[in-house]
Amino acid sequence: MKYFSYLTTIVSKLGETRDAGPLDELVVMEQSRGRFTFDNVEEAARKLGFGPEGDLRLDYDDDIDDQFIEEAWKDVIKRSWRDPENCAEIARTANEAFRILAEARGSVRLMKAWENGKNKMNPEQAYNTLEVPKETDDAMLITVFGLRVSLLAFYSQA
Repeated sequence: MKYFSYLTTIVSKLGETRDAGPLDELVVMEQSRGRFTFDNVEEAARKLGFGPEGDLRLDYDDDIDDQFIEEAWKDVIKRSWRDPENCAEIARTANEAFRILAEARGSVRLMKAWENGKNKMNPEQAYNTLEVPKETDDAMLITVFGLRVSLLAFYSQA
């Protein structure tokens, strides 16, 4: 991470005065492989609510417990469910931020939590899976779910 941060800074400074060419392409290629910089780690921490302006009102540093970081991630995911318009984007951003922090810390626990939780269904996906509009009331949603489960059981026995 340290060397990639330095390379990114050099390419950025070169880009201000002239075309960075192959170095710029190298940075983009490495970013597509999941590499990140110190700035990306700071931004990831902000996206999970750390910092003086964040929901946690707590600065991010290495002394923060892994469990606390995991709970901050889960909280952002849960809060995203209350925003039906941006739910998927907020969850995607939170998952990426959590992955960056987990990798930056070298935490096996956080990487396992990320692997287990990154593809969990959110409310938007649930509505799409059941093929019902988001405005469907809870009673009808439960009815549709029950019918789908019954049909699945019926066809699996046939």
